[in-house]
Amino acid sequence: DVVARVAALLVNESVCQNDELAERVSKPVAFVDFVLNLMEGSGHIKKSSYIGGLSRVWQISPSLKRTLL
Repeated sequence: DVVARVAALLVNESVCQNDELAERVSKPVAFVDFVLNLMEGSGHIKKSSYIGGLSRVWQISPSLKRTLL
């Protein structure tokens, strides 16, 4: 499950940029952006988006960390 892999990378390996996440899960950046938007909408993360398409996760909620246990 790609969503679980993205969550695990965020929590366990502190990978926080969308381009690096996309490379690590072998999916397009647009797909990773979609997953990050879903996580942000659910309140699991907070992220900033920059000109040029870069997104960076700057806060991970305890609820996301608990889902990985």
